[in-house]
Amino acid sequence: MNLKNKFKKLVFRFEILFRNVENNNGSLPVLLFDTSIDSENLGDYIINDYCNQILQEIKIKPFARVATHRLQTREELENLALPSLKLVTGTNILSSKIYSQWIRPSKLKLQDNVLLMGVGWTNYNTNVSYLSKKYYQKILNKDLKHCVRDKMTKEVLNSIGIKNVLYTGCPTMWKLTPEFCKFIPIAKADNVICTVTDYSQDSVNDFLMLDILIENYDKVYFWPQGKFDLEYISNYSYKDKLIILEESLEAYDDLLNKENSLDYVGTRLHAGIRALNNRIRTLVIAVDNRAKEISSDTGLHTINREDIGTKLRKQIKNDYFTKINLPFDAIKEWKEQFNEQ
Repeated sequence: MNLKNKFKKLVFRFEILFRNVENNNGSLPVLLFDTSIDSENLGDYIINDYCNQILQEIKIKPFARVATHRLQTREELENLALPSLKLVTGTNILSSKIYSQWIRPSKLKLQDNVLLMGVGWTNYNTNVSYLSKKYYQKILNKDLKHCVRDKMTKEVLNSIGIKNVLYTGCPTMWKLTPEFCKFIPIAKADNVICTVTDYSQDSVNDFLMLDILIENYDKVYFWPQGKFDLEYISNYSYKDKLIILEESLEAYDDLLNKENSLDYVGTRLHAGIRALNNRIRTLVIAVDNRAKEISSDTGLHTINREDIGTKLRKQIKNDYFTKINLPFDAIKEWKEQFNEQ
């Protein structure tokens, strides 16, 4: 880190500790911290697709979108400087240390008045640093209700003094009502779409999953959700038996819509939720806290990756119903607060 960046970081820490920021109500124009801009993970595009649908439903049209995966452009910084309600959508962007996934502007005043929409905690590290605690206490809107996608995230925010938080589940799941889930098949399909996770590799279990899928399905499609997923499976001995899709959300959606008999089995959480939204029987292989926490809260069907050898075959062959338990009252409450502004 060069001297200039060190100085910026020092100033930012000073601002967090000693500078006040504006905290306005929700009557201001909405700016979106868009977690899909320049993301190398198509899961972020899935999340924001559903968030955009929800914002359209409640008649919120952001006047600008700002990236979180890279440094902001001059135009983005100028938009951040305007009075606004800054909405953060979807992903596991909160963390116990602020220098984590979110590439933030270097000035605290550009991050005032933030409202959370279905976000989660990065991992199971809930020992929030003092600096992070002060940061969230200052930037998060104090008048409106934030919503988070799992109960653990709500509990962590509550523990650092942020009480205006609703647990709503992930916005990608808000359409999965009991009536909707009745139309998701309970029996094994003829074919399967699968995924792996490039940044969380376990070739023994991941490749065992692929072996089992090849044994049990007529066709095994593979969708590369992440930038390096294809590179990862290039080491798989039977990759020629996989039907590999293009690395695009359009290719994935096209298969989900056209294949008549299809299951989803894979380590990518939001690829699985996208499949559920298309009435496809889904089993997510849990590789981190996201799938485990959402499964615990909602009943999403998962097995842990280390249990693939003992549980996957049986889970595939057995019939099972999809029943997603969501706090629909809290979802309604989060949406309706904008009608009151």
